[in-house]
Amino acid sequence: MGPRALTLPRTEELNRLAAPLTEPGHGVGAAMSDLMAALLPWVRTAPPPLPEEPRARRIAHQILSDPAAPESLNELALAAGVSVRTVQRAFLRETGLSFGQWRARSRVIAGARHLREGASVSQAAQACGYTPSTFIARYRAEFGVTPGREAHHLRT
Repeated sequence: MGPRALTLPRTEELNRLAAPLTEPGHGVGAAMSDLMAALLPWVRTAPPPLPEEPRARRIAHQILSDPAAPESLNELALAAGVSVRTVQRAFLRETGLSFGQWRARSRVIAGARHLREGASVSQAAQACGYTPSTFIARYRAEFGVTPGREAHHLRT
């Protein structure tokens, strides 16, 4: 598993926040803090790494396209024509996450994307296949902040 790159949209806000970082003689502490705060919603919604094994990758894409889908790993593996154990090994070896961890992370990231787009916490939870209370707990575990606080920050 190598380093990952994240492509961000170039916006006036990001340009404005990054400008002090390139000017000699300016303190970078506050500028870096502001830039990181602006980038955080984009970083949080970056997709998790994908496995390289073709059948495991197909399962990953299926989950990313419908994170709320209820199919179990057994059902997904059967449909992909691969053993559960092969999928489990591929995810762990190629993403650094167990299949369950990867799926949970991809669901929370999908929910974070919905929050960034203006959805309520309940709407984001439903879109990624969680009850609101489970979504809040998983979001907090993943990002260290509740989705409600994040949504409030995104709207201010």
